[in-house]
Amino acid sequence: MALVSDGAFIADEWRRLADEESLPGAGKVIVSLGRVASALADSRHAAVGVYVANTADPKALADFLPRLALVDIAFPAFTDGRGFSLARLLRRQGYAGELRASGRLAPDQYLHAIGCGFDAIEIPDDLAAHHGEANWGKALDARSLSYQRGVAAGRSILERRRKASHAKPSLVEILAPRLAPLDLDHRLRLAREVIPGRIVFTTSFGIEDQLVTHSIFTQGLEIDVVTIDTGRLFEETIALWEKTEARYARRIHAAYSQALPLADYVAEHGVNGFYRSVENRKACCHIRKVEPLSRLLAGATAWVTGLRADQSQAREGVALIELDAERRLVKLNPLADYTREAIVAATEEFSVPVNELHEKGFLSIGCAPCTRALEPGESERAGRWWWEEDEKKECGLHVGPDGRLTRGPAPEGSQ
Repeated sequence: MALVSDGAFIADEWRRLADEESLPGAGKVIVSLGRVASALADSRHAAVGVYVANTADPKALADFLPRLALVDIAFPAFTDGRGFSLARLLRRQGYAGELRASGRLAPDQYLHAIGCGFDAIEIPDDLAAHHGEANWGKALDARSLSYQRGVAAGRSILERRRKASHAKPSLVEILAPRLAPLDLDHRLRLAREVIPGRIVFTTSFGIEDQLVTHSIFTQGLEIDVVTIDTGRLFEETIALWEKTEARYARRIHAAYSQALPLADYVAEHGVNGFYRSVENRKACCHIRKVEPLSRLLAGATAWVTGLRADQSQAREGVALIELDAERRLVKLNPLADYTREAIVAATEEFSVPVNELHEKGFLSIGCAPCTRALEPGESERAGRWWWEEDEKKECGLHVGPDGRLTRGPAPEGSQ
């Protein structure tokens, strides 16, 4: 079988399983409608698709659509167009995953398939040899003005459909229920298998971040582990940075504040001007943390954090996976539903190096001038910017301009 997408033959990353075949240990699988529920429940798979007849009832798919990465519709004959109608119905129901047409289709039907919502066409090898890749490309180039690239709307129908099929809301919806029952190691592994492109984990060397770092390094996952050196870190944090690199034999690269904006800030407000007002403190955080973070995340498709929902009132709504609409990327919080007690137990079990300051009452650790040890009965993040009264104190890494955690639907045109 040959797979056609965007007018060219491409490699097929999916494996179609017959009903008598066992589910493999990993990978992208396409199963029959009768097996789709069990396949979706099997957390070993990076993504699950379903193949259906062109006579399938869309209602039978409705419960599965948010979690299906692909729907493969059969075309038993060149003259049978019922698959086109089914594709239109699925798109009208809001399905944003990949739609594939499989069968004896010809280049003459390509534009109509795209208009109905299909992203790819799978054809038998004999048809691929007969028509050839060039004919599919010509069919795509022959589209009318409304199908052409660069028209007033900004994208062709094909480009809009391909964009919708890879939209991050769909990816979040697919991953969220599959991540929930997994432990940290399996959550990170699944995310790396499913999320394309560069994934970045930013560590501040707190106990949560150390556990995530341990999981990434010991599993050998292709996730960049980076940090932000604000220039005001505790000596204990610097020592842990070095100790962590030695333990895992991996370098943790850092981003630093830009010299000129920092010099201007100190010249205007003084070296510790952040104590004088919330505005001054947030400006300092922006220069020392937020701007360097934007450079670390440049070109990334996903950002991994050590956020927990029970760390503070401001973070109680943190989800395992969500959209950072401000930065237009997927944000994975694999410890969102962990308690501090569970994390402490895990670091002890695996002998993960942790910051010595934790034993001195510093449960949340930031810059040295802005962090103090907790008093009995105080909340976990009460020692951060303790001179401020706001209970929802954040440095700006995880909030938007409105002061709220950055999450929600992706902006129009985001990817």
